[in-house]
Parts: sequence; structure tokens; C-alpha cells
Amino acid sequence: MFPDGSEVVIDPDAEISSHDSRFLLGVVGAAIGAAIAASMPASDAENRLMGETADAVKDRAGEVWKETKRRGADLASKGLDEAERQGLTAEAAGAAARSIVSKVAGVAEKAGNDIVDRTRR
Repeated sequence: MFPDGSEVVIDPDAEISSHDSRFLLGVVGAAIGAAIAASMPASDAENRLMGETADAVKDRAGEVWKETKRRGADLASKGLDEAERQGLTAEAAGAAARSIVSKVAGVAEKAGNDIVDRTRR
């Protein structure tokens, strides 16, 4: 809560759509900037001018950063779960790659045989 009594509430159960990604990226950038600023010692001028408000902003930025990291981890986990649900596992990717290599090798062998056959004519 800020000194004036206002506060920002984050709904932890809210879903994030692809449309929210630009906003989320901005929030992450702001949170990183705030975290860097919070790690720097306060100057006398800052303490005189901003005082409690600066402390409240820094505290809230830390909370937003923690929540953003948690939501990012949740999104990554959901993405991995969905990829696995659709069969996009490392094993499936390896099998697909082997299949593609095999097909390319077959095409290359056929093309090579065609070239040899044409040169013999």
C-alpha cells in the first residue's frame, strides 16, 4: 500500500493472452529497471524529496517483480505441458529429425542415381 492509501492488486488467477505479452514485456522491463534502481543506495536528495513514497514504490516494484517471475514460470510450465500434450517432446523431435534426414538421404540417393543413369546414356 502506498502512503496515500492507494494500492495495486494483482489477480494471481488471471489468464495471460498473447495480446497481453507486450504489456507484460513492458512490466518486466519496468520491474527490472526498478530492481536496479532499488539496489542503488539512496541519495540525500532522494531521501529529502521522495522519502516514504520512494520506499513504497521500491517495495511495490519488488512485489511486482516477484509476481512477474512467478507468472512467467507458470506460463513456461503451461507451455511445456501443452507442447507435451501435443506430442512435441524431445523424443518426438528426435524421431522427426531422423525421419527428415532419412527422407533427404533418400532423395539425394535417387538424384545421384538419376545423374549416373543420364551420364551412362
